[in-house]
Amino acid sequence: MKRIILFASVTLLFTISCTNFEKEKPTEFKPGPNVEITILDNVTEMGVVYVNVANYEATRAIFKPNPDSMFCFNLKTTEDAAYFSYFVTEEVDLSEITPSNVLKGTYPGVKGTFKYGENNFSTTTAKNIVIMVADNRYKSKDFDVEPAGNDTILIFTALKYTTYQIYAVSSHKDGGVGELTYKNIRKSDNNVRPLRSSSSDGIISISFSEKIKRGSGKIFGNYYFNLPISLAGVFEIEEDNITVYENIIEVSLSNKFPPGAHVCITWEEDVVQDLFGLSASEYSIKGISGGNWQGFYVRKPFKQWKFEGPEEKLVKFHDKTGFRIILTGEPPEPPIVRNSASMFDVLITYKTDNKEITINLPGNFTSIVSGNASIRLPQETLLDADGLVSIIVNEDSYVDKYGNGNEPFQMKDKYQYVTYYVISSSVSGENGTITPNGTRNVNVGADQTYTITPDEGFKIDQVLVDGVNNPAAVGSGTYTFTNVISDHTIVASFVSN
Repeated sequence: MKRIILFASVTLLFTISCTNFEKEKPTEFKPGPNVEITILDNVTEMGVVYVNVANYEATRAIFKPNPDSMFCFNLKTTEDAAYFSYFVTEEVDLSEITPSNVLKGTYPGVKGTFKYGENNFSTTTAKNIVIMVADNRYKSKDFDVEPAGNDTILIFTALKYTTYQIYAVSSHKDGGVGELTYKNIRKSDNNVRPLRSSSSDGIISISFSEKIKRGSGKIFGNYYFNLPISLAGVFEIEEDNITVYENIIEVSLSNKFPPGAHVCITWEEDVVQDLFGLSASEYSIKGISGGNWQGFYVRKPFKQWKFEGPEEKLVKFHDKTGFRIILTGEPPEPPIVRNSASMFDVLITYKTDNKEITINLPGNFTSIVSGNASIRLPQETLLDADGLVSIIVNEDSYVDKYGNGNEPFQMKDKYQYVTYYVISSSVSGENGTITPNGTRNVNVGADQTYTITPDEGFKIDQVLVDGVNNPAAVGSGTYTFTNVISDHTIVASFVSN
C-alpha cells in the first residue's frame, strides 16, 4: 500500500512540473487599410451606376454632373479592402464618432450614407441625395472610366453656399479597421449666405445656408415712414435683441423703433459665421422698389390711439352746412391723415322725435385742421329743429405717418341742431330788476336787449355777461345781444348809494 501512495505522489509531482500555466495570447488583427478621399474638379462625363435609395436597384448610365449643384469625390483604399463605408453630412460637431460606427453605417443624424462591401451596393438614409458610383465595368467609345482596385467615384447633389463633410473608413475581411478619414467641400463660394426670411409681431427670422454662430458685425434697422414712404432713420440693433440658433438669426425690434414703422434689416461683414469660421458678407439696404418691399423686411406692430370730443355735454349748432365737429387725438407719430383704405368709415346719424337717418360720410366732408380731424355735416333736409346728431368713427379711419390708426370712437346724441338759442337773465340778490327776466328763446341771428334798473337808494354794481362784468352795461343800464348764435347768460347785481 505504501508503494502505491508513493507512486501516485511521484506521478502528480511530475505532472505539475511539466505543465505550462502561461495566459493565452489574444488574436491580433493587423491594422486595416486607410481610405484616401479626393475631391474631383471639372468632371464633365462618366459612366455610373445609379443606386435607387428606395429599392436599392442599380442602373448603369452615362452621366454629366452639374458643377453648380453637385460635387464628385473619389474613395480609394491604400490596400485591398473587403469593406469600406462613408457618409456625407452638413453636420460639423459630430460627437462620439468612431471608425466602427461609420463602417457599420450606424452613425445617427447624417444626411446620407452609402456602404460598399464585397462588390455589393447598399444604402441607409440617403435623404435628398442622389448617389452615383462610377462603374468600373462600363465601357464607351467616348470615354473610359475604369478605376483601379477599390477606387470608387461618387456624385452627390448639394446646396449652394453649404459646407459638406465627408467621412470614410475601410477594413480587412478579418476585421482589422483602418483610420477614419475626413475631408470637407464647400459649394459655390467661401461665405455663408442668407436665403430667406419670415416676420411677425416685430420679429424677423433670417435663414442662412448652413448652421451659423454670431460674428462681430453690427446689425441695423433702417426704418421708413408710411405716408409718404421715405427713409426716416437708422438704429443699431442692440445685442439683447439678436438671437442666433441653428441656421437662423432672429432680430427683435426694440421700443426705439416707432410703432407701425417699416424696417429693413442690414448688417456689416462678419455678422455671422459658419461653424468653420467663414463670415457672411455685408448686406446693404434694399428698401422699396416698384411698390414692393425688397430685402429682409419687417414691420413694427401698430399702436392704436384715441380720439377725444368736446367736453360739453351737449353742443348746439344752427348752421347745417358750416358746422364742423373737431376731434382731437394723440397718435404715436403725428400728424394724422384720413385713411384712404377706409373712406366710408365715418358715420353721421340724425335723429328727431319721429325719424332717424344714418349717412356714410364721404371723404370730401373731412379734413385735417391744426393736426385734428375736422368733420363737416352734409346738407340733410331731414334734420329738423332740436334734431340730435351722433357720430361714429370706425377704427383706423385716421392714421398717423407710420400707419397707426385710431380706436373705434362714438359720441351719441352729442350735438343738437337748433333754430333758436336760450338767453337766461337774473338778478343776484335784490334792490333792482332786469327786463326781460328769466329764460327767453331768441331766434338764430336775432338781437335781444336787456334793461337793468336799480331800486331807489341803490345803483348798479355789476352786469355779468356770460360770466364777465361789462362796464358799459353798468354805466348805461342796458345790454344788447346781437346776432345771437349761441346760448348766453346775463346777471345784474346792485349796491347801496
